[in-house]
Amino acid sequence: MQASSDTSSALVPHTCQPFLGDQVDDPRFPLTFQQDPWCWTRQVGYHRASSPSVTVELTPARGRNVVVSNDSIRIDQAMSLGLGWGTCNAAPVLDDFLRHFLDLADYADFPSAEPFTRLGHAARSYSQLSDWAHRVRAQQHVLQTASRAARIKLSPPWNEILDRVQAGDPLDTRTLTLVAELGARAWRERFESDEAAQHYHLRNLVLATNGDTCVPGVRSLIALYTATLPSTSQARHWLDVTAEAFLNIPA
Repeated sequence: MQASSDTSSALVPHTCQPFLGDQVDDPRFPLTFQQDPWCWTRQVGYHRASSPSVTVELTPARGRNVVVSNDSIRIDQAMSLGLGWGTCNAAPVLDDFLRHFLDLADYADFPSAEPFTRLGHAARSYSQLSDWAHRVRAQQHVLQTASRAARIKLSPPWNEILDRVQAGDPLDTRTLTLVAELGARAWRERFESDEAAQHYHLRNLVLATNGDTCVPGVRSLIALYTATLPSTSQARHWLDVTAEAFLNIPA
């Protein structure tokens, strides 16, 4: 492993991230990338450890079994670089809540893997939270911010309910009962119509932002957002908004 300075900025020296897997000739992860791994910094972007001042462009690898190639990287590996974990010939152990944002790459054709790396970089502090209650509050904050930015078209009563939870207002018992009733019917019919599927996902999102478990909520948020058919530039901007939410988690 080679320590190196970011020569594009004398004020920002860094040690390139290591390869963290077994030093074996994994056919999915060529030996050259183990000996000279990828790194990423906000100042330089993607670069090789042997050339820390030379920016390279990496696209998302096509196919979930591809780990890395000359000019592409799997998006979970890209997020791992943002988190500062280096690269590995095994899948990174990502937090379930954060990992589900990678599903966006299945719906939008990202020309660069960097939005997912920036999201990982923004989530560094979140990934280090050890207090469960604080982690859940952080997830709710990210869900509220990201759902507001998603601009999902809603009909009553979901528009009023989602407005309330996005503002951080707890739901009363009557509203929670209504959400449960709508969600139960939608769960039974979620494969039969787009409307039922939307109600099912809205139920998960509302309960998550209101204090329930947040992993189903982020899965549903991705489904609701991709149903709006965002362009690549819109999806990239939405990830940037989500990254900003990770950077501004309330204490």
